Amino acid sequence: MVADRGTTSRMRSLLLLATLSLLPTSYLRGQPEQAAPGPDLVIIGPVLTLDESRPRASGLVIDAGRILKITDAASAYAAAGPGTRIVEVPASGVAMPGIIDSHAHLRGVGTAMRQLDLRGVESPAAAAARVKEWCAELPKDAWVVGRGWSQELWEGKEFPDRETLDLVCGGRPCALRRTDGHAVWVSSRTLELAGISQGAPNPAGGEIIRDAKGRVTGVLVDKAMDLIERVMPREDDPDEIAADLEAAQEEALRLGITTFVDAGADPATLRRLADLYSAKRMKLRVHAMVSVDDEASASQVFAGPPILSAYDDRFSVRAIKLYADGALGSRGAWLLDSYADRADHQGFAILQPAFIEDVARRALKLGYQVCTHAIGDRGCRETLDAYERALDATGSHGLDHRFRIEHAQILSREDIPRFKKLRVIPSMQGCHCTSDGPWVPDRIGDQRAVGAYAWRALIDAGCIIPNGTDSPVESLSPWRNLFSTTTRFMDLPNGKREAFYPRQRMNRHEALLSLTYWGAQGSFTDDRRGKLRPGFQADVVVINRDPIKCSAWHMSRIGVVATIVAGEVVYEK
Repeated sequence: MVADRGTTSRMRSLLLLATLSLLPTSYLRGQPEQAAPGPDLVIIGPVLTLDESRPRASGLVIDAGRILKITDAASAYAAAGPGTRIVEVPASGVAMPGIIDSHAHLRGVGTAMRQLDLRGVESPAAAAARVKEWCAELPKDAWVVGRGWSQELWEGKEFPDRETLDLVCGGRPCALRRTDGHAVWVSSRTLELAGISQGAPNPAGGEIIRDAKGRVTGVLVDKAMDLIERVMPREDDPDEIAADLEAAQEEALRLGITTFVDAGADPATLRRLADLYSAKRMKLRVHAMVSVDDEASASQVFAGPPILSAYDDRFSVRAIKLYADGALGSRGAWLLDSYADRADHQGFAILQPAFIEDVARRALKLGYQVCTHAIGDRGCRETLDAYERALDATGSHGLDHRFRIEHAQILSREDIPRFKKLRVIPSMQGCHCTSDGPWVPDRIGDQRAVGAYAWRALIDAGCIIPNGTDSPVESLSPWRNLFSTTTRFMDLPNGKREAFYPRQRMNRHEALLSLTYWGAQGSFTDDRRGKLRPGFQADVVVINRDPIKCSAWHMSRIGVVATIVAGEVVYEK
């Protein structure tokens, strides 16, 4: 059929209109259309959400610091725009919720990086050799300050003596903290500066260690350490504090930690943290416990309300840190019965139960969380008793207080169900079990050792267990901690592997929850953090192995590919 001229003209007009209708209006106005920028970030590859409603996925869409979609890889890729950053997950790895370290010491991590490191030394002589080498770089009148020794690694397992340090310090004052931070080994010059003579009495809650002849050896435990700390150089320079905090942040982000529960910060540290957040130099989220060790510090805290959220929900100061007792390694943990390797000794009460109760009462009225360090079975029982009396006195048993016991290492069987009954959270550290395990039976006897690090018993009783590293006491690596929590393999000589009461281990899913969602529950952020779920904060870690599927031996060697806080890539390998 041949069309006439009129028909052809009409057809051309219709084709033109059809073509124009397909063009963007910006083109018709003479302006090129600007494509939508798309979401801020898309993650493509295996995703482990830890959300029971959708445990696995292959794509994440993130915008404005929140998770928009949990989806498949094709849909996530299709959602990307020209302004979207794309992060690819290794085929062998996963993207998972960012790690919440539920108990560590932020400033302490940074400080330890610039001090003498004595971790792993195998004898007092080996420690002294490191001290001598360190002294070669110091001015003659400078203090020697370090940390990390443990007599449990030494033949005979005896505390060291000041004379070993005197031989290498050149008359300098020297103060070396035990790995747990609850004992200090000092030189004779340090004792002289502190005014500690042979007849010096033991302070309440502490001990000046003496040999069989009554001579002061140079090791001081728990509250006796205060006698040394009061003559040591003050570490209150704001720039130095800031440098330590930023160094610790860098290490935490490198390891995949997105929220850091700082288990005992002083006011100077908290002020400097606030300054860093104001200057946009802190990306890491911090849930801080402010240290309280007497009525003066308690009154200072209770003079104002808790800080529930600040700096775009990256910083909170709503928790109080108390100490019921000391540590097991230095025999300061408060036990119901005597130590198996020291029959005349049951440890110390650092703060009296009546003081813990009083602080808990005031905290309940003002909305503070109380987190009490308690390691020995008596320390834990006295803390539970103090909490219960405070809850009774204030009528607060129905309150969502989330009081915690930090460490809860040695528990009597009858006290385990009390955690659930009182809504008290046991905050524990998987890595402590495996580093302490080789010497715990000698310290407290086999019968009590059965109730040590009783994760399975607590979980079966209905408890959650937020998990932390207690760094710098232990390595800050959450992956080493994950290995310890799932295997309970002890650190033994010659690379041998033996599990410490393996029936108490967590399974892999529980262990991952302990490092993420349970940590969020322990810090009042479980409505927005700890899982990958639409609407939750986009705190994500991308790792090179799947912790559910990989071998146990690969677990501690997991590597971080990227760390994301509030949708921003803050570390990338």
